[in-house]
Amino acid sequence: MDKALIFSREELEKLCREWQGILRLNDWDITILIDRKYNFELTNVWGECKAFLCDKEAFIRIIDPIDINSLFRFDMEELLIHELLHCHFKPFEAEDGTLEDKLQEQVIQTLAKSLLNLKRKVVT
Repeated sequence: MDKALIFSREELEKLCREWQGILRLNDWDITILIDRKYNFELTNVWGECKAFLCDKEAFIRIIDPIDINSLFRFDMEELLIHELLHCHFKPFEAEDGTLEDKLQEQVIQTLAKSLLNLKRKVVT
């Protein structure tokens, strides 16, 4: 695996507040968890977001690095941004596994990577 960017829960909570400001989600109550893979509802994911639009509340689960066995780079901040973006996309949420769902995930991932690259001043 390429360089992994791993943060503690406290560090992720601080990053969450920073990204809530950037993404205009300051009025949301967001809880961050670092959790083991077997506690996730979905399979083959490194993050989950349960967003409740009416309450402006979300629960974001990031996979514990101990469960990562991948050749892909593991960046907890990128995962956090991706899951936060789901709060904005909640009204347009598609059924899991559909083409619309897959396309939405691609858009969210592209936005998450782009925003993080801007923050880190990475040119690709």
